[in-house]
Amino acid sequence: MYVTLAHVYDSLMKDVDYESMADRIVRIFSRHRIEPALVLDLGCGTGSLALAMMARGYDLIGVDKSPDMLGCAAEKASEAGRELLLLQQDITSFELYGTVGAVLATMDVLNHVTDKRKLFRTFKLVRNYLDPGGLFLFDLNSPYKLSCLLPGQTFYQVDEAVTWLWNSGWDKRRSVCTFDLTFFFSDGEGRYVRQDDMQEERAWEPGEIRELLERAGLELLSLQDGETFRKPGPESERLLFVARRPMNGFASPVRP
Repeated sequence: MYVTLAHVYDSLMKDVDYESMADRIVRIFSRHRIEPALVLDLGCGTGSLALAMMARGYDLIGVDKSPDMLGCAAEKASEAGRELLLLQQDITSFELYGTVGAVLATMDVLNHVTDKRKLFRTFKLVRNYLDPGGLFLFDLNSPYKLSCLLPGQTFYQVDEAVTWLWNSGWDKRRSVCTFDLTFFFSDGEGRYVRQDDMQEERAWEPGEIRELLERAGLELLSLQDGETFRKPGPESERLLFVARRPMNGFASPVRP
């Protein structure tokens, strides 16, 4: 039996509290006095956050380039009795049929965009498909986490369905953290199939993000520690950004 990473992704992410994440997003909507009729989830994966948002009354569109991830999301949506629109597209070049009231990009999906031009293009597309006044919420693994905490570390996990090994390195020249992944998937009959993968995440500085957002016509409203939701410090591991497409179509200058 051929098993892909998508089929065990939820097991690997079992410590992520998508319900609390969805509640936090709803509170941000309320704080900024918006009630989006339609929400876009960029890099939606297996659809866990999208379904949590749908359970709170929102209509969702999920975009992901992995057909296996989308297949899992479709299956979960069907089991939950939800109609989740899923599009197989790269988040740096996605297309929609109309605008949305909010865009989400969570679980450090934008760290995987390592090219500055492509990240800028993503921000421009977000601005293009956002309603005036619509919000763009996204999180990033911080430069501190990617350059100081993860490099040189080895992680592993042993489950019935999959055993995985994770080795991290740091490319200082490119400001990129590399992840060498080895998976051993159980076929259910006592045998294991090995698959190797390599992922990269760029350590984007908050100042770079501010600049790209402003150039794309988006206004940065807040930057918080993604775990404490307070002002980020030098050892914050996750950063939460909230940006907006201005009502007048032009972003105000962003202050440090």
